[in-house]
Amino acid sequence: MNTLRRRILLAGVLIAGPVLCRAGDSVLKSSEWTLRSSSGTPVKVEALVRTALQRNFGYRSAELDLAVARADRGAAAGEFDPALSADFNGESRQSRLVTTPGLLPSPATVNRDWTANVALSKQFTFGTGLTLGARSTLTEITPQSPGYTSDVYAAVSQPLLEGLAFGSAATAARRADLGQMAAEADARRAMEATIATVETAYWTLREKEHLEQVSRDSLNTAQEMYDRNKKMNALKLMSDFDVLTAESGVAAREVSALDAEQARKDAMEALVFQVYGEEALPELRRNGLSIVTTSDELQTPQNLDEDKLMEEALSTRLDRKAAQYRLKQAEASRRSARNMILPNLDLAGSAGGTGSRQTGGKEDLDDSLGDAADRKSKFWTLGLTFKQSIGNRTDRNRYRAAVSARDQSRLALLTVENQIRQDVRTAVRAVRYSLERLEKAARSRDLAQRQLNGEKKRLQLGLVDSFRVLQSEDNLSQAQRTYESARATLRRDITAYELAIGAIAKRYGQ
Repeated sequence: MNTLRRRILLAGVLIAGPVLCRAGDSVLKSSEWTLRSSSGTPVKVEALVRTALQRNFGYRSAELDLAVARADRGAAAGEFDPALSADFNGESRQSRLVTTPGLLPSPATVNRDWTANVALSKQFTFGTGLTLGARSTLTEITPQSPGYTSDVYAAVSQPLLEGLAFGSAATAARRADLGQMAAEADARRAMEATIATVETAYWTLREKEHLEQVSRDSLNTAQEMYDRNKKMNALKLMSDFDVLTAESGVAAREVSALDAEQARKDAMEALVFQVYGEEALPELRRNGLSIVTTSDELQTPQNLDEDKLMEEALSTRLDRKAAQYRLKQAEASRRSARNMILPNLDLAGSAGGTGSRQTGGKEDLDDSLGDAADRKSKFWTLGLTFKQSIGNRTDRNRYRAAVSARDQSRLALLTVENQIRQDVRTAVRAVRYSLERLEKAARSRDLAQRQLNGEKKRLQLGLVDSFRVLQSEDNLSQAQRTYESARATLRRDITAYELAIGAIAKRYGQ
């Protein structure tokens, strides 16, 4: 009996020892895995983020919104560019003068006027319009000689009530300026969101890689245990039931390994599509693009003071700045609409020099323009224009709509501020719990490792069967999965934390 026991123990040590040692080593070195199940060059998250900032759909769309806002601002500012105008018109009248009833009328008189005008005008943001121009009129009265009358003038118009400093062009320019500022803030916030999205997908892929490695190591251990049991069974040292137990463990772990491989590939493709945008599918099909994550150093946030972080986030978050700019936009529209309720009272005036020549010579045009420029004869005009819509329902209702739009923008700003406070509190809470979860998961993993080591020794002594070893190995695999998931969750929570306080782009020099 003792001889038989020694033979069993010797066979167990020779066959099971290398198997279990390899199983223990694979677990102990899990933090330094180089994945056998996936191929590709390891890529750092920083490189993927920089690629995504060139190709990601969301960020590119935000950049296009900014380009539209810049174009709108340029178009609004163009309303105040100087304008050059020129016009030419002619008029002809034929008349007969009857001086005595019953007698034939006098010969017909033909009057023809040909007028040319050139002017340079500019509109200012406070409503003033300035025009500098020159005009000349050729008058032909048959049978008299033709004559020229020329003016060189400056004209000014100024709204005194409606349109004073709040005209439609000035308001459009102000709104366009604020719109560009809001779009710039939106674009930078979209950049932060893109960074967070890529980082989250990256850490999810890293988690799936580790979980796949845990599953494959577990499968290898079960396979080696099955091979060992078959050899022991061939030596008549182990029952058929123990072989069946080991084979069942292999089958279950094969399913887990397939599920883990699929999850890793799904996570990898999700990351590829986030990073490469429209080029993702061609890259996957043409080059078989595969991303493998690199090792990382876990750096946890030092500041978890919610009150200070909320104050910091409210001062730095770009979505709040964008909401503030849109509130200013709405306020500019409200002030303009309020001004439009006032009556239209415009002051207009002009002054300049005039000259006339009717010698019939070729120099009459030049001489008349020269006399006008020298102001040998002067003129001026001054006038007021008043206009008021009876009831003024249109402007009053536009003002009411502008007030409501301004109030909506104020509520939108308050909503963003509340969301920022909630984001910070949620992110801080998540980091705290994740730190505690990771600590407990590490302890659970260490205890499971110690349990497996104990069962391994007991198997070598013939005190337990392979089922107990596989059960302990399964417990260790599950503890390792929990640990890797907790580590990845902490990574994602740190990303969410940095996004919540508006500091995520600083790590990339943005």
